[in-house]
Amino acid sequence: MFTGDGTMLSTLHENFIAVALSFVCAVLNSFGALVLKKCTHFGAFESNFIRLSVTTLIFILLSIPYATKDEINRILPVLIWLALAVIIGLAIGDTFYIKSLQYIGVTRTAAISSVYPLFVGIWGYFAGEKITIFRTLGIFLIVASIWLSTNFSFNRCPETGVILSLGAAVSWAIGIVLIRTYIGGLNVIVANAMRYPFAIPFMLFLLMVNKDKFSNLRKMPREDYIMLTFSGVLTVVSNILFVYSLQIAEASLVSPIVATQPILTSLLAYAILKENINCRVWLSVFLLMVGTILLL
Repeated sequence: MFTGDGTMLSTLHENFIAVALSFVCAVLNSFGALVLKKCTHFGAFESNFIRLSVTTLIFILLSIPYATKDEINRILPVLIWLALAVIIGLAIGDTFYIKSLQYIGVTRTAAISSVYPLFVGIWGYFAGEKITIFRTLGIFLIVASIWLSTNFSFNRCPETGVILSLGAAVSWAIGIVLIRTYIGGLNVIVANAMRYPFAIPFMLFLLMVNKDKFSNLRKMPREDYIMLTFSGVLTVVSNILFVYSLQIAEASLVSPIVATQPILTSLLAYAILKENINCRVWLSVFLLMVGTILLL
């Protein structure tokens, strides 16, 4: 079954590690979504700017021990692509996501935007990743499980919210594709410390175009700043785990697992808050488990 050098065993081991890290990433994202929902009444642009600023500062501080000359020289040739990944995936994609939260709430926004693994899978097919029948079925089962768990219906969604959620999905997929393509072998913390600052001028420009949004930063309560700072910390940890998992496994394996955030949110509510969950959620968990096994 295994080759003499243990290549297949090594690949399976790396896939299991990538899946585990991706699940942890999804849990952190579920907490982050709840935090963002509480802080978006002042605006999506303002909230995302603060969160990205905190994330950037943390990455810069963490990178100091690792930012050697050799490591920086390795990153510079691909920095423009990594910068595009953070601008498209986080500055644009996350702003779409936060804005969608204001229109249709966490549940429906998460359900629609969770289709981004399908876009990543299509790219993986053309990029030469091993998109087998089993992996394709696994991706579809995971996406179906997410929609099932949210009791989703287009009839209850304002058109603007749907468009924004789909925009977030496409933006995230592009960002993941760029990261997967260009960050291989690089130090994750240093690479993020160098690419995240590119999102700040972009967000500042969007805020300065509308002076009311810029003035909202001064009006925002201290509690919101604290919550958004916590969201930035979660983003740092989640991003490190996510990028590392992309370095050791294919994007078509990692992205569906990270997209399971809505299901994990329901399970966390059941375990911690003792909230009741219905049969739809338990069925979605079963589909999720089957889909994950097929991905491996």
